[in-house]
Amino acid sequence: MGCFYFLASFLFTSCLVLGAEPPTKYVLKGTGESLKPTFSGQPNSILWKHNGNKVVEFDSREEQVYGAYKNRITLDWVSAELEITGLKFEDRGLYEVEVDINNMLHLSEFKLEVIDKVAMPTISCEINKDGGSDVSEVRATLLCSADPTPPESMMKFEWRARGKSQPGHKFNIPLGDERDNEEYSCSVSNPVSSETATFTAKDCYHDNSSVAVAVSLAVVGLIGLIVLGLIIIFCKKRQKGKVERNYTFIRKNDTENISQDVDSKENDLISNMYVYEVQVFRKRCGTVQRSIRFQRGKVVCEERQ
Repeated sequence: MGCFYFLASFLFTSCLVLGAEPPTKYVLKGTGESLKPTFSGQPNSILWKHNGNKVVEFDSREEQVYGAYKNRITLDWVSAELEITGLKFEDRGLYEVEVDINNMLHLSEFKLEVIDKVAMPTISCEINKDGGSDVSEVRATLLCSADPTPPESMMKFEWRARGKSQPGHKFNIPLGDERDNEEYSCSVSNPVSSETATFTAKDCYHDNSSVAVAVSLAVVGLIGLIVLGLIIIFCKKRQKGKVERNYTFIRKNDTENISQDVDSKENDLISNMYVYEVQVFRKRCGTVQRSIRFQRGKVVCEERQ
């Protein structure tokens, strides 16, 4: 009986290896999936494997769950159906189940592919004016794009317009004037999800004008920053190059006068700039004729020689 059991198991396994690959089941990431083998009878034991590693094992009395599948799987002890929840990208691959019924080994295989939901596509337009000045000859290229979702190889793009469809990212269209209301739709899909965006032909003009405005604003902003930087550098150099000047403070009839060997306009300007400093240092310098030296915004009171 043991030899017969071993021979039957070997022949059944060999048939599976030599046979066709099991069909792939596509599942959305984060959801759940059930894998149910087909057989009849009450199992004596059940063993599920994922890529050769044990997932759960049942010995007719109790079950043992392994690794990352703890608290994520449910095993039916009668049908051997395996339910997995919270699917992750790491759960993709080949699942094998071995079911022992009356010392006869039944094998089944399942291939699982976990896929993320596709992102909403965006459509941009590029006008091609090679046709000439006639607006009816103007053509444009629509570009459909979407953030990649793994596995990227399963993402498909398709255009639809006027009852026809065309695969691919790009779509060439005839473009009328700014009142062209022809609509085009782009769909991005994978085996578990799909998203669609629409685009109106007249938006090509708005799309390109927005780009031009953005570029113009960027150029103006850059020029403004350069001019501001030059002004700051000029002011710093001018302040650094100021020469030290001597001013004379004279107390006469409760009136302060500031004089120096410069023209009257500059003298007035200096008086206005330093009137506060003169008032602050009036008591310090006393009532006799004294000399005040202004240097780097500071006032120094000195006795005249």
